[in-house]
Amino acid sequence: GIGNYHEKPPTVYTHAVMSGMRPRTVSTNPLFKTAVVHNQRLYVGNVSHKTPESPSTRRSYPDRMLKSLKNRHDCIPDNQYVDVVRRDGENIVRLESLGNRLFQFKERTLYVLVSAGQEEYLEGTYAGMGILHPEAVASSPYGLFWVNEFGAYIFPIGGESSNPQSITDGKIDKDDWANFITEHSICTYLPTHKSFCVIKSCLTSGDSDETGGTEVYMFNLLTKSWTTLEGKFGEDSGEDCISNICNYLDSNGVNHIVHHENQGSILEWKNGKDVLSSSATATHKLSFITKELTGDAPHLRKKFYKLYITYKTSETNNSTNNPDVKVHLIGPDGQNDTCTLVTTDGGFENTAVYKTSTWKLSEADASKGKNVYSVKIEISGDAVRQDFFINDMSIVVRRKSAK
Repeated sequence: GIGNYHEKPPTVYTHAVMSGMRPRTVSTNPLFKTAVVHNQRLYVGNVSHKTPESPSTRRSYPDRMLKSLKNRHDCIPDNQYVDVVRRDGENIVRLESLGNRLFQFKERTLYVLVSAGQEEYLEGTYAGMGILHPEAVASSPYGLFWVNEFGAYIFPIGGESSNPQSITDGKIDKDDWANFITEHSICTYLPTHKSFCVIKSCLTSGDSDETGGTEVYMFNLLTKSWTTLEGKFGEDSGEDCISNICNYLDSNGVNHIVHHENQGSILEWKNGKDVLSSSATATHKLSFITKELTGDAPHLRKKFYKLYITYKTSETNNSTNNPDVKVHLIGPDGQNDTCTLVTTDGGFENTAVYKTSTWKLSEADASKGKNVYSVKIEISGDAVRQDFFINDMSIVVRRKSAK
C-alpha cells in the first residue's frame, strides 16, 4: 500500500538532457562580429543576443564569447559563454584557432586559451599584442601572423611552450613601423611567395593621410627579410578601397590571390614571372641596400677595390631605366661616405643569360675607399624594369695591418 516497486527504474528524459542546453536558455541564435570553428564547436565573439535579463530585446556584449553545442554550429545558447576577462574596456576584434589553442584578439590585448575536454583555460595574456582591424590577422602553414602599431608577430606551429615572436624587432625602426600602421591595416599570407603581406590601409579612398609612400611591407619566410612596395593598390584612380585578400584553388589546383577593388572589381595578385609572361615593359621603383659588410673583420681597416654584380635584363646599356650602383663607406672618425660607382665594362646590358659587370670608385672618390672598416651596397632607381634580376654580388677588399 505504499507504492509500486520497480527493479529497473524508468529513465527520465528532460529537455536539457536531450538538447544539451542548460535550463533557462532564452536564445540560441546570437548576432556576432567574429567566429571560428575550434574543437568541434563554433566560438563567436562580440555578440548581440537575448538573455534572461533581456528576454525580448537583444543586448550587445562586445567583450563576450559564446560557444555552440558540440557538432551543432547552428545552436549557440545564450548561457554557453566563455569568460576570459570581463569588463576590461576592450572589445573582441577577432577569434582564431591554431592546434588546441584558441586566440582571442582584443583591441590592446591577446588572450590564448587551451581546450581540455569540454572546458577552456587561459594559457597566456599578452598586453600590447591586440589588433584594431579584424583582417590584421592571417593564418598560414607556419603559424598565426598579425600586426599592430607596435610590430608584426608570429605564433609558430609546434611546441607546447610556444610564445608570440616579434619579426620586426631589430629589422624595422619602431617609429617607421608605427607611422606605417593604421587602424585600417590588413595582412594576408601569400603561399606562392612564402611571404606575409601587410597593407597599410584598406581605405585608400579619399584619405590623403593614408596614400603615397610605402604601401606594402612583405616578410619572406625563407630569407627572414622585409621588403617594401609602392603603388600596388588603387593604381587606376588612386582612390579605391580594397577588401580582404582571398586565397583559393581553382578546379585545376592552381592557387589564386584575389581581392575586390573599386566597388566590386576583382583583381588578382601576380608574381613577377606571371607578369613577365604577358608583358615586360612595366617599371617600378627599386631600393635595395645590404647590411654592413665587414669581411668577418669589423676591427680591421680595409681598402675597397671593386664590386662584381651578376645580373640579367632586357634593358639596353646606359638606359635611364637601369639602376644606379652606390657604396656606403664606413670608416674611422665618423666617416660615412656615399659614393656612386662607375662601371669598367659597360655596366648593365641587354642579356638573356646572367652576366657579370664590374664597378669601382670614380677617380674623384678613390681616396675615400682607402681606409674603411665596412661597406654597404645600394642598388636603386625610380623606374627600373621588372625583368631586372640580380643573382649574386662579390666585393673585393684588402685588409690592412693594425697600426
